[in-house]
Amino acid sequence: PWEMPEVDDREFFSLRSSEIANEESAKKRVKMIASLKMNDPSIHDQWLRFIRSYEGTRLFISSSAKYPCGGTGRLNLFRIFLEVGWLQTGKGGRLGMVIPSGLTTNAYERPLWSSLVKSSAVASVFDFENRGALFPNVDSRAKFTLITLSRDSSLIRSACWIINPSELSLPDRVTIIRPSDLARWSPEELSLPQFRSNSDLSLLQYLIGKHESFGKSNDWKHTPRLMFSSSDEAFAPVSNE
Repeated sequence: PWEMPEVDDREFFSLRSSEIANEESAKKRVKMIASLKMNDPSIHDQWLRFIRSYEGTRLFISSSAKYPCGGTGRLNLFRIFLEVGWLQTGKGGRLGMVIPSGLTTNAYERPLWSSLVKSSAVASVFDFENRGALFPNVDSRAKFTLITLSRDSSLIRSACWIINPSELSLPDRVTIIRPSDLARWSPEELSLPQFRSNSDLSLLQYLIGKHESFGKSNDWKHTPRLMFSSSDEAFAPVSNE
């Protein structure tokens, strides 16, 4: 369950209209789809029903209160499965799951991750690369995480950039982190740094003790922005001519 269900017009029209599916411009595809109302009402009706099905599912997940943290932001089904599994875990139980990398750092996953950290639910986070072909039919660049949740976990065992599970038994490979450490390093996001060893942890602790965080420094001003998106109506690519 790693899908990010979205309205993908290209995929939908790949078997219905190759002209629309092969059009690279999102703005032009919108106009071509609108013209189907007159030119091909049957396909246009299928498109509307497809959109309604997606929006209905999305509305249920975000508004039903069944998924208070995993159902927010950009939908990814792994968050739903993880949150449901955790909510059904008993007081003495533990939950282990294979999920895509990113729960501990991505903005979309922040509500769920923050909730797990604040409730002392995270027992371990081991982040893998598939370069060792643990999943032979999956791209070697793919990354995934083994996460373990338990009630009242005061310490988080963490390791990143793992290729083979045997690395977890190597000395200095697994770092031990407290939820309070995350609150000190990243008070708003509670992001989990990606350490390769305890030396990385020591370096981070030293730097944070010596310097302010980037966002708090008066010497560095920054404003995060989305540079461009091809689906934005204001997007105007430069012609090659």
